[in-house]
Amino acid sequence: MTKAPQSPKTDTKTRASNIARMIPTSSRGSAISSATKVTLGLDAESDYASLPRQVQLTLTYLAQLGGTATIADIQAVATKAPHGNMFWGSLSGVPYEQDVRKIVAHYQATLLGYKEWSKRTGKAEVLRIVA
Repeated sequence: MTKAPQSPKTDTKTRASNIARMIPTSSRGSAISSATKVTLGLDAESDYASLPRQVQLTLTYLAQLGGTATIADIQAVATKAPHGNMFWGSLSGVPYEQDVRKIVAHYQATLLGYKEWSKRTGKAEVLRIVA
């Protein structure tokens, strides 16, 4: 049994919807806009402990903002975070050189669940782009 072809209009709508959820990349590295709105992914809570500290902090700041926010909103929380466990830096008090936008851009494929964090942990969707 052959499948009936989809109309070009439906195909275009489906493609547009899929592309709207993607983050642009370039050959020189990843890019993400500070205006990009994200929400906690399905695996954010269950895989939290196995994630890098910068990603954990990003998720924690996002949770403090209600679970959905722009990258710029998350960065604002990171900038104001006090020293201690919530500080945007190492536990020894050294600030991170990268901002939230750079961390999300660097880890985007793994954050969105397209790429494995490691062979042991596999894929995990910890962030989702809000269209």
